[in-house]
Amino acid sequence: MATTLADRLRERIRRDGPLPFADWMQACLYDPQGGFYTREGAAGVHPAGTGLGTHFATGPTLHPFFAQAVAADLAEAWRAAGSPKAWTVAEFGAGTGALARDAAAALRKAGVPVDWVAVDVHPGQAAPGVRWSATAPAAFDAAVANEFLDALPFDLHEWRGGRWNRVGVGLDEEATEAEDADEDADEEGPFAWRLLGESRIHLPPGREDGERRVAMPGMPLWLDAVARAGARFALVVDYGAAVPARDVRAFRDHGPADALDEPGTVDLTADVDFALLQSHAARAGFKADLETQESFLLRHGVLDAINATDRSDVAGASSYLRLRQLLLPTGLGVAFKVLRLQRPA
Repeated sequence: MATTLADRLRERIRRDGPLPFADWMQACLYDPQGGFYTREGAAGVHPAGTGLGTHFATGPTLHPFFAQAVAADLAEAWRAAGSPKAWTVAEFGAGTGALARDAAAALRKAGVPVDWVAVDVHPGQAAPGVRWSATAPAAFDAAVANEFLDALPFDLHEWRGGRWNRVGVGLDEEATEAEDADEDADEEGPFAWRLLGESRIHLPPGREDGERRVAMPGMPLWLDAVARAGARFALVVDYGAAVPARDVRAFRDHGPADALDEPGTVDLTADVDFALLQSHAARAGFKADLETQESFLLRHGVLDAINATDRSDVAGASSYLRLRQLLLPTGLGVAFKVLRLQRPA
């Protein structure tokens, strides 16, 4: 009987054949019992200090200034909407709840009557004005997606033999046969990449065999859902560029990992294709403004915050360094982009 996610994936592959990469990613990140984000005590979603560990730091967990900048853009959108008496914000992939807590507090301080719905598979920290939900509300005024779109399962393609091929995950048959022949073997054979036939997607031709490209069909679907919910403003923060990503990225404990290693313990992600998102936003009626995280933070006065930070003690020095980490052009400042989406009233 399969007891681990890896065991269940092996059984599934033996029964149905190699899995398309999107299916592999869906299971590895969101399997109810063993997914990276969904399993009990999932390391990807808990802040440091809980005893559960964390695999990565994000803008909201590095410094509250990030959430305050998000709140400032939301407050501007609220005023542009005529300062309504009720204002619902849906945050997708709320994670630890740090962004929800700090941004909601900043909005209330600015006089915005915010109802912040933190949407995530796990409820995070409770905070005034924040309610947690496993699903998005049917209607909301604004959406926030911080490091969310990169975690939507995506398709992977590889250039081979003069065409793009779908990439999937199967079993390493040679290793599995060797394990089967070894009566003393303690583990099942490893997983392996498989090509699943010609891709039915339009991509520019590759230059050499082995090149890969990522296709993110989940992003337009998410944006369509935001539009159907009636939102007239959305803020997307993620790492990426105005081109399709070249491959999947895998991380464990702040470092690179093998995307096929120990399903459920590795974060699978890719750079967001902001050109695709902007193109679809225009079709959905949104005006799109893209900037780097560095530009976004500078626009909201991060230099003043840095200069005002008292570095005479350990806490102040740490706050100063974390603010700089958000801003540095050699790090998060340029790698991360901020996309503001607004629909006219």
